[in-house]
Amino acid sequence: MEKKISLRLVVETLLALVSFGFTPVLIKSVSANPYTIGIVRLCITMVLTGIFLASFKEIKALSFKQVKSLALMGFLFGAHWVTYFISIKIGSASIAFLGLCTFGIHLILLGWIMKLRKPQWNDFLAVALVICGSLMVTPEFSLENNQTLGLLVAIISAVFFAGLPILQQRNSEISGSVRAFGQYGFALVLFLFTLPLTEWESLTKSDWMGLVALSVVCTFIAHTLWVKATTELPTTVSSIIYYLTLPLAMGISYMFLGEEMTLEKVGGALLIIVANIISILPKLKSNKTLEEKKIEQETLEER
Repeated sequence: MEKKISLRLVVETLLALVSFGFTPVLIKSVSANPYTIGIVRLCITMVLTGIFLASFKEIKALSFKQVKSLALMGFLFGAHWVTYFISIKIGSASIAFLGLCTFGIHLILLGWIMKLRKPQWNDFLAVALVICGSLMVTPEFSLENNQTLGLLVAIISAVFFAGLPILQQRNSEISGSVRAFGQYGFALVLFLFTLPLTEWESLTKSDWMGLVALSVVCTFIAHTLWVKATTELPTTVSSIIYYLTLPLAMGISYMFLGEEMTLEKVGGALLIIVANIISILPKLKSNKTLEEKKIEQETLEER
């Protein structure tokens, strides 16, 4: 039997998506460099997660193997963040987010490389569309162009991001709050190596307000709401609606940062969204088939 989607869940999901859309805009608008942003966000988010979500009893009960898994998650998350922030700073907020949205395709390729799932015809079509979409938004094939370089760094960030769901699934016995706390904690360890590169003296009051908003709203609240949404919504539905953040981020960047909105950028974004939906739709059909078989079996048992 399908779960009823409540109005509250819809509102919470939309709030999470809007927060995600504002993230690259806030990162671009503050004068802090990527390393300063990462350390501040992780410190504040870790404190909030530790106070409101994580159970220290569960943390103490972790095995050495589980701690190693959390350390790997933290490394991937930290590498994803630092490359994403660099991408935003050297390029633009919308281009960086567009590059990040290729993570669904990287997830397919990683699953194939790790022999977790054999790719289907729709996966190859999706990869081709993502390549076309990325080429459409590339201003010129030169690393001297900041937009092109920003896009390439964002795509690298998406590769790190794509590795996280695989590790999350393999460590599902650890509660989500403890996984989040461990992920943030080990990512902070990675960022602490960049401490000599941080800049604090030049930060203004508005910069600090932006960093607090990034930490509290765009990280702690947004991720908490999103975890709830992905728990209660079908995975295929949550995967598809996540890509609504791409037009949101592009629109917010256009309104608040005055970033250029070209037909090539819009067309490339549409191709990437379509590619990810194409890769997801067969799973939706498969889930429906399984659900229908389950209902049929339950009906037969009732007879």
